Amino acid sequence: GRTYVAGRVADGSVWVRAIGSGGFGWTALGGGVVGRPAIALREPDVVHIFANSPSGYIYQNDKYGSAGWSGWSITPNGACCAKADSSPL
Repeated sequence: GRTYVAGRVADGSVWVRAIGSGGFGWTALGGGVVGRPAIALREPDVVHIFANSPSGYIYQNDKYGSAGWSGWSITPNGACCAKADSSPL
């Protein structure tokens, strides 16, 4: 299995890395987010990353198997659960 690590750098972009079982180097996901990103794994190869936008929405970026990352989109009801200055989960 793989372990995923994600972090936000000074310009607000999110970077992610898979570690273990032939994991890859760091991948830039872009963003412009605030706070710390959070990761949720569903099944071995389904990864969801959540992060707060400066406007207070929760953004989501998904990876399904060997496909690339989906790109950031607003999570359904994404403004309901977090403030822009807090971590998403």
